[in-house]
Amino acid sequence: LWLAGSTVEMTTGGITNSGTFTSNTDVFRSASTWSGFTLASGSSSQITNTTISNATIGITDQSSSANVANCTFSSFGLNTTVNRIGPNATNSNKYTSNKYQTQAAALEITGGSPVVSSSTFGQAAARPLTISGGSPQLTNNSFSFNNTAGGSAVYISGGTPVFQNNTVSGYSSSSYALNISGSASIPAGNFLNNNFSAANPRVTAGVGSVVKLENNYWGAAKPSTANFSGTAEIDYEPWRNASGGSTEAREVPQAVFNITPASGTIFTSGVSSVNFSLEDLGYHNGTPLQYGIQIANNANFTSPLHSSRSGAAYPRGGAATHTFSAINTPGTYYWRVSVNNTTDTAGWGAYPPAPGYFTFSIRDSQINLTLAASKTQASAGEQVNYTLNFDNPESFAFSNVKLTAILPDDVYWNGTVQLSNMQAMGSVTVQAYADLNGTQALGSYTGVPGSNSFIPPVSVPEADNHRVRRFDVTITTLSASGSGGSSGAFTYQTLVK
Repeated sequence: LWLAGSTVEMTTGGITNSGTFTSNTDVFRSASTWSGFTLASGSSSQITNTTISNATIGITDQSSSANVANCTFSSFGLNTTVNRIGPNATNSNKYTSNKYQTQAAALEITGGSPVVSSSTFGQAAARPLTISGGSPQLTNNSFSFNNTAGGSAVYISGGTPVFQNNTVSGYSSSSYALNISGSASIPAGNFLNNNFSAANPRVTAGVGSVVKLENNYWGAAKPSTANFSGTAEIDYEPWRNASGGSTEAREVPQAVFNITPASGTIFTSGVSSVNFSLEDLGYHNGTPLQYGIQIANNANFTSPLHSSRSGAAYPRGGAATHTFSAINTPGTYYWRVSVNNTTDTAGWGAYPPAPGYFTFSIRDSQINLTLAASKTQASAGEQVNYTLNFDNPESFAFSNVKLTAILPDDVYWNGTVQLSNMQAMGSVTVQAYADLNGTQALGSYTGVPGSNSFIPPVSVPEADNHRVRRFDVTITTLSASGSGGSSGAFTYQTLVK
């Protein structure tokens, strides 16, 4: 016997093949929480083959022997609240092969350890499943979603649920397939073998612990990193590579990007560092990545010149700078990177084979030089001007170019030098030496050259002019061939002894 608005308490027996129950009050409630129907604490009642519509369903204090099976919970009223299990921690009943349908949340679990299996959730629900507490076990269920913008097919804000072998569908780019927040905890082994059957399931997590989402199918043979967001660390490698499949798939991390210097860069001086970023599919946030690097003078990396592994950890996409003893010898050099995810069991990724390497080259400054004298024969005391002409034939600029001019043994420097046709070359420094090896400095002059610049006497006492045997001319920028500042001349005046 049932009366609208009444309270019915059952301690034995059950409701079986009972047709349809319709009420705007609660069904299967805790006496201290809701009004309506009560399934008493310690009951062994069975609720089976029953349709319950337009009602908020609350099930709390039952013993583990109670069972709710093959029922349809249909609640299509716009103002209806939720079908609720919990919050009593002793609740470990079984809810099997039921249908949960509503325009609000199809099912909310607030506590206890209920077992929910082989059921269909929220065929038109804005939030098919909400878990805010307890340690429920949900297996072999189907969660359908109406793709409400900003909504979530599965929303977990608390508790430590076991969620396995379930199918989730109905989401799109405007909603979430899975939303984990608050105090929820998803340790290893709790959330696996689930089938997110539609493409591009968006997953977000904002909890403080690592969210372990390994061995699930994410709508494609290879998950998209763009689908995972939030502040929490999310580990979703390995994954299932097919809908409903059982094959474990993973990618050994080895990708690098944002390479500097760009592969193929030519240097005119030593190289002592390279920059790159690390990538690993299967992990969102956190710092699980380490790198190994090899540098060699051959593409086969036979006898690498440098080989090491980092002890530091980097996030996915994290930028790394690796420094090493400067390489100065001209030639072409090859370098490659391997990556290890410290949270995974895949181990270090193998160094990729050709062409999975990058190169840089070091070359000597190939500048054209000619030396001309104003006279080929001169008597003692006559002036002879020597001009060192230089030109950059390369398609790239040189930096800090140093030219050396040696004075012949039969002349003295007369105290004057000249820079000609040296536009747009930055600054120029002229250093005088008393020896051919450039160890006994006498004086220097630094200035910005014009089109035809006579440099005042280098700061060498006039009495020491006869001691000068060498000039070094350092140019901060020698422009690429064909542009202004790619050629010039350095002239020094002498007197024959």
